Amino acid sequence: MKVYHVKDEKGQRFLGRLERRRELLLSDQTFAKARSVISEIRKRGDRALLKHIRALDLEGLSGDEIRLTGMPSGSEEELPDDLRRAIDASVDAVTRFHRGQVSEGYTQENDGTLLSLRLHSVPSVGIVLPSRHHVDLTSLIMLAVPARLADAERIAVAVSPRIYLGSPTLRYLLERLEVDDVYLMSGVHAVAALAYGTDSVDPVDLIVGGGDPLLLASKYLVAHRVAVDSRGGLPEIVIIADTSAEPEQVTSDLLAQLEHDEDALGLVLTTSQRIAKRVNARVTAQLRKLAKGHPAREAVKRWAGVLIVDSGAEACAVANRLAPSRVELLVGAPHALVDRLTTAALVTLGPWSPSALADSVSGASHVLPTLGGAVARGPLTVSDFYRSTCVVEVAAHHYPKMAHEARLLAEAEQLPLHVASLTAGSRGER
Repeated sequence: MKVYHVKDEKGQRFLGRLERRRELLLSDQTFAKARSVISEIRKRGDRALLKHIRALDLEGLSGDEIRLTGMPSGSEEELPDDLRRAIDASVDAVTRFHRGQVSEGYTQENDGTLLSLRLHSVPSVGIVLPSRHHVDLTSLIMLAVPARLADAERIAVAVSPRIYLGSPTLRYLLERLEVDDVYLMSGVHAVAALAYGTDSVDPVDLIVGGGDPLLLASKYLVAHRVAVDSRGGLPEIVIIADTSAEPEQVTSDLLAQLEHDEDALGLVLTTSQRIAKRVNARVTAQLRKLAKGHPAREAVKRWAGVLIVDSGAEACAVANRLAPSRVELLVGAPHALVDRLTTAALVTLGPWSPSALADSVSGASHVLPTLGGAVARGPLTVSDFYRSTCVVEVAAHHYPKMAHEARLLAEAEQLPLHVASLTAGSRGER
């Protein structure tokens, strides 16, 4: 891993590459590949779906095995009690935190005129779990719990058959969350099938979840057909560390995010050359212990580094330029810096709040915007599973004043037919 100073030419080039990460990963080639798979699923349905499932996930899967007809029983007995309790604790924590986001909308009255915002649950939600090597239990919790709190009528989960069949823990969690449908598929073909439907897959109204750039691109490409959430993708962590930070913790927290994917981003911003050197040395030592082909090895080469900055304020400014999904403040006075971080979707404070903990059992969502998306969006919330309708009812006695104001605006916008509408029929008599 490289160490740079933020004001050096090499440091600026490194930072510039991180800022261009979105265009580098969501390239024309990425979209072309995703578009090809989606087109094939639309044209050939289950035949194409089975081809891609067998190639990516599991050879020999038949058409009638894509959709599970019922939740498996007995998964709870396969788990150690302490693991089951940990899963339950995570579900309960996420439920508690997100319950406060549940809303029924609101109504506002002004001199007899009523305006209301009415919220309707999205009827069906499709959750796509990434087809990584590990079982993504916590992402399933973060996605299914808010959907259930929003009263979604149907929750369908698409998961790699290889991961599903090999994980009694995942099967228990699917039971625990009362998922309605499970489809043994992942990747772009899962997104396409949930968006357009096939003989084996019922389409949904909203697709959430994600993974690599290819899957994110596929959600963009089906957005004309189905609602999609663009959060949930490649992990990103920026760690701001001063002289009070422990190099071992900085290193461990960095690598914990990089183990998810070879295109994960990891950046340490520090005011201390000593910390920079020690973290760099520890990362090198830790990578030697990892198996060849481990995602963290490649991620360190592609998207990781240490930048030396002159102050905590400058570190926050650099972090804001990148708009990362998560920032860790491993500094002596984290509360003095947290308000400076205006484009991070998740910020953890101090050595007792590592992302590995915050992402799993704190209750906060780790379904976060990536690739600069935090410049405008935050974590996934219950509101993402609502559809809203604004209802307007103007009282007759209030109409003349409002119509006069509306007419002035319409005339300023040179919209004569709007003016005519405001005075049509009995409206013109008031």
